[in-house]
Amino acid sequence: MSPRRQLSTKRLPLVAFLAGLALVAVVSGYVLERYILGSFVATKGKAVTPPKEQVATVTKTEITVPGASLWRVQIGSYNSKQQADQAKDAAQKKGFGAFVSGTGPFRVVAGVTKTKDAAQKLSTSLSKAGYKPYVAEYKYNPATYSVTLGDANYVPVFKNGVLSMADAVPAEAGAWDYYYAGKKNEFVSSATGVSTTLTNVAKKLAGTAPPKGAESLHASLSTLLEKAAANSNDMKTFAEKGGKDLYVKAATTYMEVLESFERFMAQLPK
Repeated sequence: MSPRRQLSTKRLPLVAFLAGLALVAVVSGYVLERYILGSFVATKGKAVTPPKEQVATVTKTEITVPGASLWRVQIGSYNSKQQADQAKDAAQKKGFGAFVSGTGPFRVVAGVTKTKDAAQKLSTSLSKAGYKPYVAEYKYNPATYSVTLGDANYVPVFKNGVLSMADAVPAEAGAWDYYYAGKKNEFVSSATGVSTTLTNVAKKLAGTAPPKGAESLHASLSTLLEKAAANSNDMKTFAEKGGKDLYVKAATTYMEVLESFERFMAQLPK
């Protein structure tokens, strides 16, 4: 073999190596243009769309509260709050429940019942004590409220709290019916049932964090439920033990709960 032939053969691996490098460069250039530079050119001059923000879920729920027809026994009406308070204190000292209602004239109420017959029985007791009681119907119509809450999981807890209060108000009035009718066993049973229900509902609401924007309504409902639960427990204690002081406390606080319930419902949008 000639020297020139040998030299050509030795150069073959080098040529192959250089050809391989050229191929790699070509492929790399294609990838760079196709997937990197192409993407840059396609988006050049265009505004980049930012990612969408997560929007909080806004849940609106309707709560239909049943109406109720109750009876109030009134023992006085005064233009002066001071006079009304004095009449209230005097009635309590005589062993009657008494509560000042209204903002002028100020009415002194001695009890609330579910039936007119029970109200008449209380009225008779007041008459014997020297009062001139007045029995009047007290009613509120059913209404549907539309409440916006920010958490679908919170809706049933809040709704149950409102409806439980709406049920408890006439239920407690019915318990007082049993008391004025002299039906102790029924009075104890009714007061115990309301106490158990309201206590459980109040604990459930207190243990649930309200969503943003519902803190005020949550606090108002929690306060109302806690007050109603305490009152129903006082009723239960009085039903079991009796006693003038326990009666005055339980009967008076029930009337306070009733008025607090009215104020709370006035906060809810219809």
